[in-house]
Amino acid sequence: MKTCYYLGWFNDFFPTHLADALSRDVTNRHSLVMISSDPASTAENGVIELSWLQEAGILFNVT
Repeated sequence: MKTCYYLGWFNDFFPTHLADALSRDVTNRHSLVMISSDPASTAENGVIELSWLQEAGILFNVT
């Protein structure tokens, strides 16, 4: 099953209702595709977003 979320992103927090929805919907914790809305950013892609998911208890099998 494939579930798609099309979102505007957040600067300083991860909304609780989104964390709850993702926790329910993302049951295969092997991969997640995120497409940046700011690909020219100098920040390492996904680091901040991954920390938000981890804070919400949405953990992935990282190798």
